[in-house]
Amino acid sequence: MDGEIDLVAGAFSSSGGKSRVQGKELMLEPDRVYNSYEEVIMKYGLNTLIFTGSFKDENTVLFERIKKTGFDGVEIALAQKGDLDYDRTLRQLKNNGLECSGKRMASYGSDSFSSRFI
Repeated sequence: MDGEIDLVAGAFSSSGGKSRVQGKELMLEPDRVYNSYEEVIMKYGLNTLIFTGSFKDENTVLFERIKKTGFDGVEIALAQKGDLDYDRTLRQLKNNGLECSGKRMASYGSDSFSSRFI
């Protein structure tokens, strides 16, 4: 791995039991290991670009509204590393029962596109 992506969830077998064992071996949180790929896919998320061009700490107040609207998670768009406090954001996501993926947007002249999952 390139150090830019963290594995935080997945379905690792068509057998729920085998998937759970593999998730434990990968040191994932039990609630982030799924019995089937259908469980992973059948969720609804919202990209934060709808609200803001680059997500920052003050935007975590949106999480409650996003959850109440019926979404299972958010995709956080970051303009650059350091735009938010990851620990604070993770707490707010958990407090609101949301899952999250994130991406740092590439711009002209930037080094590369990268993702970080929370």
